[in-house]
Amino acid sequence: MSNPKSAEEVQCNHPILQLLKDRKTNIQQPARRVVAFHPYHLLSHVAKAINTALPDLEVSTPHETTWQKCLDTVSKSLSGLDRKISIDPPIPTLRKRALRNQALQQAQAQAQASFDTNMSLTKPIRNQYDTNQEEPYPVVIPAALESQTLPTITAKVILEGIDDGSKIDTLENAVMLFDTGAHHTIISSDVLSPGFRDYLENDPVHDPYRLEGGCRVQLIANVEFTNTYIRLCTIALVVNRSAIPNSPSGIIFGQKGCLDSICFRSVPAKFLQPQDDDAWGGITVDRYIDPDGEIAMC
Repeated sequence: MSNPKSAEEVQCNHPILQLLKDRKTNIQQPARRVVAFHPYHLLSHVAKAINTALPDLEVSTPHETTWQKCLDTVSKSLSGLDRKISIDPPIPTLRKRALRNQALQQAQAQAQASFDTNMSLTKPIRNQYDTNQEEPYPVVIPAALESQTLPTITAKVILEGIDDGSKIDTLENAVMLFDTGAHHTIISSDVLSPGFRDYLENDPVHDPYRLEGGCRVQLIANVEFTNTYIRLCTIALVVNRSAIPNSPSGIIFGQKGCLDSICFRSVPAKFLQPQDDDAWGGITVDRYIDPDGEIAMC
């Protein structure tokens, strides 16, 4: 008869802990992905990146030319200026239209809320216990900024204007605060490239989405979790760093379009053995709402 496993041995085989180990291994040995899209999508992605990074670049070409000659001319003009980009799937037109309507509604609602102090910003969760009982009861414990209590996640973030996709800004390996109670995803403007920041601040195409020093943008994020990475598309608010409580630099993963679009389970490091002092713990995603608005399983 075999001896029963000790509690420590069982915890060492915790699936969350194994996923964390596998993730570290995968990060050390990245796999090269190959994607296939129509040339229109590839060239438009490249064109947006060039327009953002080199807005003053001009290329001369005969009025009547060919596809190949035009591509060759552009390629020569970029000699010594090549930069790395990644090609992601396009966002469906209907989804972009829905995001635009959402951004307009948010701007209108925020303007109305400034005059209506009785407007509620909350919704209750479902309770499966008798709320009249003294125990259990929900307790809110605020985390001090210096206590390193808040989990962070990593993502590749792509930003575009809502009505104008002529420029994009890509943030590789962006670190986001995962759950701070923010209503919407918030981005501090100091993490943007100078060209894209100037584009948001000065181009009147963004005027319908401005309010009180902030500007709403379309956000596409490939987010890394413990067991997988997922792709989300939502609206984010870009503000000056000084406008955010405690003035953190970076991105705050908000409720609308992010946390309310994923079904996840979190296991803090205290419940993992051996404990990993370098990680908050594990966050695994079971399913989420993909850019098509459909439920995707992990």
